[in-house]
Amino acid sequence: MPSGETLTGTWGFGMDFEHLPGAPPGEQRVEFVPISFPIPLAAAINGGNAHPVPVDGPAPAGCTGGSVVSPKADPGHICVYAGLLNNASFSTFFSSISRPSDLSPGTDTSGALVV
Repeated sequence: MPSGETLTGTWGFGMDFEHLPGAPPGEQRVEFVPISFPIPLAAAINGGNAHPVPVDGPAPAGCTGGSVVSPKADPGHICVYAGLLNNASFSTFFSSISRPSDLSPGTDTSGALVV
């Protein structure tokens, strides 16, 4: 990415676990939601610079001044903003989307998994 540019996009997922056959009511599940970067990064982003931003939550350092309608990220950071979460939360990112057995916090140059 050229210096000073911000890559934006849309992410989402949805699943009704309460209506899956055999799913206990209220069972907590972990989902891995892949996101990809249409413009590869020059370098992966480490876990300390990968920030989930909750619905109406305060923006963490690295994401100051951003929102779901106007996302912002400081250079070298990724900030993924949630607009709506219903009975869900997200907490981190994992890299190595091409090698699921070798997950580490942060991103790859081509994308990440939102957890």
